[in-house]
Amino acid sequence: AVTYVTRRESMHSQSVLCVDDSPTELRLMVKALQGTRLKVLQATDGEVALEMAVEHQPDLILLDIILPKKNGFQVCRQLNPHFQFDSDLSTFRRP
Repeated sequence: AVTYVTRRESMHSQSVLCVDDSPTELRLMVKALQGTRLKVLQATDGEVALEMAVEHQPDLILLDIILPKKNGFQVCRQLNPHFQFDSDLSTFRRP
């Protein structure tokens, strides 16, 4: 599945939060986004991901499911009040 960020009518730069506890996988996600105009944020566990998502309100979150501290499902449930979920539960976006 391909997930993309759509252009919004705002002045702030679009951002992506990449979350994975594997340094290799995280590096691959970040490398794939290099050269784009996206601001790339990184987290290596569910608690930090949740804090960063609420604080920075990224336009897209690439979230691993198996994470330390809080798994990806727990993070999604706690982000529910802050984000609008798409039809696929594995993807969501800001309203």
